[in-house]
Amino acid sequence: MPLAKVMAPAIRLAEQGFMTDTSGGRRGGQCSQLIARFEARALLSRRAIAPRRANFKQPDLARTLKLIAAQGPRAFYEGEIADSLVADEKRGGGIITREDLRRYTPIWRTPIQSNYRGYTLQTMPPSSSGALR
Repeated sequence: MPLAKVMAPAIRLAEQGFMTDTSGGRRGGQCSQLIARFEARALLSRRAIAPRRANFKQPDLARTLKLIAAQGPRAFYEGEIADSLVADEKRGGGIITREDLRRYTPIWRTPIQSNYRGYTLQTMPPSSSGALR
């Protein structure tokens, strides 16, 4: 299936929102210090302050997903999203550069597979957060 079609449901949920329940707000309050470190803190902390049913919309996420759906991986690694990610890294004292993103190449690894009580289990193999060469 085309990337845009696969991503359409996620884009729709981010754009139009979805109804939350009151338990999400209560849990958010417990994580307020962790949330405070991130750019989305304003969006997430509103839920922590007012634990009620609400339509949770994420317009920035919708815009990001639309760019990836339209432009593919280049949007993330070389385009507007890369610029935003690098700027946020810099604000937070991180070291990722635009060149790092441009040069990044994902490597497909065969999942680790096991069986348990009649179920097939699969998980990411080492190194699942970045390949060692």
